[in-house]
Amino acid sequence: MTPSKTAKLAGLKSLVELSELTGVSVSTLKHRFKHNRHLFDFNLNRALLRKENKGSE
Repeated sequence: MTPSKTAKLAGLKSLVELSELTGVSVSTLKHRFKHNRHLFDFNLNRALLRKENKGSE
């Protein structure tokens, strides 16, 4: 599984959208996916919450 596929399965359009929602660069997200997975997952969950909150405004 790649970071991009993980983001898409979670409901985001792409890894770029994850980056935009979190303010974390794509390269940092890729690094976290490989070397610090719990932090990647935290960023993913944070992005999903932000996206959900944007939709309810």
